[in-house]
Amino acid sequence: MFTLYILRVIKNHLYVGVTNNLERRIDRHKFGNGAEFSKRNKTFELVHKEIYKTLSDARKREKRKFNKIRLSNFST
Repeated sequence: MFTLYILRVIKNHLYVGVTNNLERRIDRHKFGNGAEFSKRNKTFELVHKEIYKTLSDARKREKRKFNKIRLSNFST
């Protein structure tokens, strides 16, 4: 199983990611071992997650979710 997840930081920026172990991935973000996003933003909250059977399905949804978030940020 794979989890698509969204993190939000204090500045209201969002990070969309996919993992097969959400707890471990969140810990990596907390300790700055995740993406560049988490190295710069140590304080964040998990605001959304979705479970998928395959990595391919999760990645497809990640791309759609990321594009939707990016577009909504420019429309305001």
